[in-house]
Amino acid sequence: MIHFVRLAAALALAGAAISSPAYAAAVDTDTVRLVIRIADLNLANVEGRSRLAARIDAAATSLCGHADQRDIPMARQAQKCRVQTVADTQPQVALAVSRAMGRQQYAANDITITAHAF
Repeated sequence: MIHFVRLAAALALAGAAISSPAYAAAVDTDTVRLVIRIADLNLANVEGRSRLAARIDAAATSLCGHADQRDIPMARQAQKCRVQTVADTQPQVALAVSRAMGRQQYAANDITITAHAF
């Protein structure tokens, strides 16, 4: 079942990477990563921060997958993965927003989001 989930996550990442220029994907056996581009966002305003939050949520869902709600343990694992994945991005987000609010140039043009296989 875990291999199926990893395969499904890899396929989802491939689709996300192809369909959206905001993401770049890397897959290995224990960790799945997406890079979320932020260079096109103005994080000094609410709209830019909202767009970043939406990108992070979409990437976390892509990385962690969708479990059939009838499979309660898998659904819980997927939800836990999404929550942890979003939480793990917060230091990067805080730094990017802080730099944007201070009108300083942020050195990085992306945020890396990582999910660990469950």
